[in-house]
Amino acid sequence: QRMICDENNTKSIYIGETSRSAYVRGLQHRRAIYEPTKHQHNAFARHMIDHHPQKTPAFKIDVINSYKSPLERQISEGVQIANMKCDIILNSKFDHYQPAFNRIIFTNQLPGP
Repeated sequence: QRMICDENNTKSIYIGETSRSAYVRGLQHRRAIYEPTKHQHNAFARHMIDHHPQKTPAFKIDVINSYKSPLERQISEGVQIANMKCDIILNSKFDHYQPAFNRIIFTNQLPGP
């Protein structure tokens, strides 16, 4: 079964981290995509409502990695979201992974006399 966005030549990605098993988290996402109006906080459900309201849900979930500590897992998620190459980012937290400040360029120029 092809993913809906693949049919439209659109690449949509969600990167998520959880302390739960992939099976348990996958069931939660599955419940949300088949009842999107009851789970509008879920990224997959929101995507179905916004982009494919009349389509049958079709998503693929992959485990990217596993980590020993929550901090390591959360940092990895942020880095992966910041480096994503896709048409639609499903993560609603995306704005939180931007740099805290713009790049600053220092020069070694002294003010004139």
